[in-house]
Amino acid sequence: MANDPSPSPSPTARSERRERRRQERRVILSLSSLFAVAFTLSLIGALYTAWIIYPLNDVTASPAVLRADYKADYIYMISQSYAQDGDWVQAQDRLNKLNDPNLANTTLNLLEDALREGRPPEAIRNLARLAEQLGAEGDTLALFAPTPVLGGEPTVLPSPTATAEPTSEPQLADTEAVSPTIPPTATPIPPTMTPTPLPETAAETANEAEVASPQFRLLSQREICQADLSAPRIEIIIVDPNLDDLRGAEVFLEWENGRDRALTGFKPNNSAGYADFTIEPDISYTVSMSDGSATTGGLQSTPCANEDGFTGWVLRYQSLVTP
Repeated sequence: MANDPSPSPSPTARSERRERRRQERRVILSLSSLFAVAFTLSLIGALYTAWIIYPLNDVTASPAVLRADYKADYIYMISQSYAQDGDWVQAQDRLNKLNDPNLANTTLNLLEDALREGRPPEAIRNLARLAEQLGAEGDTLALFAPTPVLGGEPTVLPSPTATAEPTSEPQLADTEAVSPTIPPTATPIPPTMTPTPLPETAAETANEAEVASPQFRLLSQREICQADLSAPRIEIIIVDPNLDDLRGAEVFLEWENGRDRALTGFKPNNSAGYADFTIEPDISYTVSMSDGSATTGGLQSTPCANEDGFTGWVLRYQSLVTP
């Protein structure tokens, strides 16, 4: 038996449903409008507070409140700027903002750090120039100071006073020649002098001075993992006083019952100041220069911490002899 179709809603019910839908839409629109108004008022209030009540004041921080590493960068940038324009008044004004009473020593220490870190030679020269301008003194700075010119204008010694010869012979009053009486002259006896012992030869004196003062100094030494190499090694980098690569410097490597020698500049794929030695693990090595400068010992190759392989060493030296 077929089901009877449900009776259709009456016109009154349909009218009521339509009215409820209209009321719901009006409520939704009212809420949306209220939210939009509230958001607009909040935005206006925030802008008013930020622009009128609490405006942002532009405040430039003084370099004196910077962190130590930022101060170092600040001095470094001033040295580069001063090298470019040579304006010492401007550089001094910028440096005074650090309020550092020991600015010369601070710059000198920064120069030492730059040498150990292997910064570019031009940048190190600029730091040295700034430190010298500030009145800093030290062995490191002396390497960058201009070499004094020996000699100069000769010293003119006063010449002995010469006795003027008479222009005419004196006239005698009498025609008879008068023989003048010449008083006896006493011959002075020279005093006895004890001779001062002199150096045997100038070459021996120069050799003694050369041995007494070292010709090289160690700038830095680092232990690094060399897992990518088939065998660990000690790498040597030598520069001259101007921080340019020094070719032909002689380096020695010593260990128990062994000795090796190398010259910089014979590795075509590296710099002119480069030399290296292949080493073995668990053996203590010592690096020395040919002129008797201070040695660097206790260099050992050990297993890398987080990788397969062994560690090696990188040593940087600087010549103290100005060419």
